[in-house]
Amino acid sequence: MTSYAFDIIIFGFLLFDLIILAAFVIGFVKYGKKALTAIPIAVFGFMLIIGGVVAYGSFIEPRIITVTEISWEEVFAGAGRPELADKLKGIKTALISDFHLGSYKKKEWVEKVAEKLVELKPNLVLLTGDFISEEYEATDDFAPLAKVNAAFGKWGVWGNHDYGEELDHLRNTEGLSRTEKLAKALEKGGVKMLVNDLIGFPNKEILIGGIDEIWTLRADISLTISNRELGYSFFDNDFYD
Repeated sequence: MTSYAFDIIIFGFLLFDLIILAAFVIGFVKYGKKALTAIPIAVFGFMLIIGGVVAYGSFIEPRIITVTEISWEEVFAGAGRPELADKLKGIKTALISDFHLGSYKKKEWVEKVAEKLVELKPNLVLLTGDFISEEYEATDDFAPLAKVNAAFGKWGVWGNHDYGEELDHLRNTEGLSRTEKLAKALEKGGVKMLVNDLIGFPNKEILIGGIDEIWTLRADISLTISNRELGYSFFDNDFYD
C-alpha cells in the first residue's frame, strides 16, 4: 500500500470523525439536553479521542525531534560485555532513522535535524535508512547535513522505502536507479552509503558494517564481515581531511 493510500485512509477517517461530531452538535442545538443520552455521548467521546490520536500521530508527532541519550556503558552492560565500552571512548554517536521525505516532509525537515545535530556535536553519525517515501526524488534536500562536522564521518544504509513503494522495486533495476540518484543527493550532505561494506578508523579498534536492505535479497552479512580481512579497504583518507 502506498503512502497516498494511507493518506486517503487518514483523511477519510478524519472527515468521518468530523461528520459524527457535527451530527452530535446539531442534535444538541436542535433537541437540547434530550440529545445528551449515554450512547451519543459515548460515540462523541470515542470519536473525539480517536480523531485526536490520528491527527497527532499523522501530522504532529512526525514533526517532533525526539532525542534519546544513552551511554556506551549502558549499551554494553545490557549486552553483558561492559569492558567493550572502553573501545568507544571519545566516540559520540548520533543515530538517525526514517526521514521519509515526501509530500509532507521536505528539505526544511532535514535543516531542522541538521541544526539539532550541530547542537549535539556528535563525531560519528549513522543514518539507518528510509530517507524518502513515495516517488519523491531528492535533489539538494540533504545538503544541510554538510554543516554537521563529524570527525568519523556520516554513514548510511538503505531502507525499503529508498528503493520504492512496491516489493518489485527492491529487486529490480528501477529500485537500484532510484538509490543511485539518492546516493548522489546524500553525498551533498557528506553522507556515504554502506552496501555490504565495512569501514574502519585509524587508531580505533572498531569496525562499522552496513548491509543492503534485507528485502532486496542482496543483504550479505557474510560478505560484509569478510571484508575485515581486507583491512580498512573502505576507509577513505580524503574523507577526513
